Amino acid sequence: MITITSKNQITIPKYIVDELNAEMGDKLIVSLKDNLITLRPIKSVMDDLYGSLSIPKHLKGKDIDEVINESKLKRFSTHNS
Repeated sequence: MITITSKNQITIPKYIVDELNAEMGDKLIVSLKDNLITLRPIKSVMDDLYGSLSIPKHLKGKDIDEVINESKLKRFSTHNS
């Protein structure tokens, strides 16, 4: 059993974290279907998708958060080329 805090936060039991092979700082994908909440490590999702798309050379080796932030800056920049 878990409890939702006043900030809508929960603590995931250690045995589940261990089963997910998750570590502090890992990102999880959360989904809801038929009142069932599913947590999936993003690295698991990335493993499932691995090889399905080619990665442009300028993005190889970059952290996903870095790529997202760069893309946002480029897309929403007030400077138009």
